[in-house]
Amino acid sequence: MEVQVKRSLVVPPPPRETEETPLTVFELVAPTYHVTVLFAFSPPNPTTRALLDALSATLPHFPLLTARLDRRGRGGAGALVVEAEVSSDLADHLPLAPSPELARLHPPVNTDAPTPHVLLVQINRFACGGLVVASSAHHQAADGQGQGADTGAVRIDPSEVANVLLHYPSEFVAELKRRAQGKYTTFETVSAHVWKKITAVRGLDAGARTSVNVSVNGRARLGTGTVPNGFFGNLIINASSGATARELTTGTLADAAALIRAGIRAVDRRYFQSFIDFGALHVDGGRDEEEPLQPANVDEPGVLSPDVDSDSWLHLELHRLDMGLGGRLAGILPAKVPEDGVVVVMPSLRKSGGVEVFVALWEKHANELTSIAYTMD
Repeated sequence: MEVQVKRSLVVPPPPRETEETPLTVFELVAPTYHVTVLFAFSPPNPTTRALLDALSATLPHFPLLTARLDRRGRGGAGALVVEAEVSSDLADHLPLAPSPELARLHPPVNTDAPTPHVLLVQINRFACGGLVVASSAHHQAADGQGQGADTGAVRIDPSEVANVLLHYPSEFVAELKRRAQGKYTTFETVSAHVWKKITAVRGLDAGARTSVNVSVNGRARLGTGTVPNGFFGNLIINASSGATARELTTGTLADAAALIRAGIRAVDRRYFQSFIDFGALHVDGGRDEEEPLQPANVDEPGVLSPDVDSDSWLHLELHRLDMGLGGRLAGILPAKVPEDGVVVVMPSLRKSGGVEVFVALWEKHANELTSIAYTMD
């Protein structure tokens, strides 16, 4: 893929009354890195000028996206925008699948030279008029259902982590749900299936404890009476469900799905309110404490094993994304995730429907996963 960067610019931040915005308790437990997602649109599409005008008109409504991540310099850093052209047709690269060449479609983030920008966007225009818009947003600015939080990962060489995409057609998902007694959601069922398979290929000791962590959105839990419609920010808590490797791999799919559901339901309104109260005590009202709360996720992504982080994008209604000129969303994919154990369940854009499951796994395990991911046992 030949990608030529034409220019870079910064959309300036709007005027603000305050220089700093303190982190909430939800942002203190959010990952401290950028999450990059690629959106592919078939032609026809708006001009780059029209996209820039729309971005400039939208960003003042979300001032955190033009803030500054560090304290070097004054005021917000603005949003970095890169314009690029690709010599090939978009169809030559569809469906989107994990590949090293996709790194050319977005600005570098999470490197040894950290960026001050909360939001980075790269607009890639293909020869056919198709677009790939890459959005990289820092997770402490907003949740956005990105990668799960990492509380104790071992650092490894990112090149040792492979990213794979599993396509489960509608018929396959229906059969999984039937085998899970038809009582569980698509996300619960598919996450349970993938959790069992990942645990099997990792070769964990029978008595080793493995957990699946799921991001629970507090907006639905707390309701519109507490959280206003359109709230932008972090309002996510991880639900954790666990079992021994023996229990998980020898138990039924329904057993695993039941564990996931129980974990999610345990993070209810009272749980969220308790967490908010904790934040009010130790963050909002704790400025005089000798040891103020610090971000919980300060390490670089690494290895979650024996655990798995599974996120759902099924409810985001991605099929409704529209550039306004008739082009359709033709692909969506997280960029390279160098963290072993990350799973993202997404709606499939293929005509046959189903789901796409993005998995980041240690390469030696990823190769084996692709060979057993479609088996039902």
